[in-house]
Amino acid sequence: MTAGQQDQPEFKQLWPTLMLRHRLPGADRANPILLELVTGMERERPDLTTEYLEGNLFDHKHPVLDWLRSCMNRAVLDYARAADILLWPAFLHHLVHPNLSDELRVSISFNVVLRWHASYLP
Repeated sequence: MTAGQQDQPEFKQLWPTLMLRHRLPGADRANPILLELVTGMERERPDLTTEYLEGNLFDHKHPVLDWLRSCMNRAVLDYARAADILLWPAFLHHLVHPNLSDELRVSISFNVVLRWHASYLP
């Protein structure tokens, strides 16, 4: 597999669902900077990772955060678009992160209950 192929988004079969795996362009350069930035922020505020509703990481002005936001936006657009429906079994751990953007996000969730009927058999 070439380096270019490694960086391509791919869906991985993780029974019973799929996961999108995408190596972010520029991650090798950005990750050390992100690590330094976040650990510095956590030294100033030890509850940074547990009290995530108390602020928005992206409110901090830093070029590496601009890069991360653009990568996240791209990954979301590659994974799901408006009007897509994403289905998974109820036993699969799942959650919806708080919408920390200024844009409206509407998520509708529901459970589907299938009832057996003899006509399902050929």
